[in-house]
Amino acid sequence: MEVVKISTESIKLGQFLKLIGAVSTGGETRDFLIKNTIKINQKEENQRGKKIFLGDFLEINGKKYLIEAKNDCK
Repeated sequence: MEVVKISTESIKLGQFLKLIGAVSTGGETRDFLIKNTIKINQKEENQRGKKIFLGDFLEINGKKYLIEAKNDCK
């Protein structure tokens, strides 16, 4: 599982895809969402504006991600 750290309380799915390098522009997001399986907390999702919050788990084509805060001092 890959840990992705964000500096805000939430991030939109489209922004997250750009952050991890799955897409390089916002325009590519719609095609990516159509062609790939994305789950947020075990529920399939295809809305690029869907908000992802700290502590959420994502799975994109079998690869898993955990969202954490950049300033988390664990």
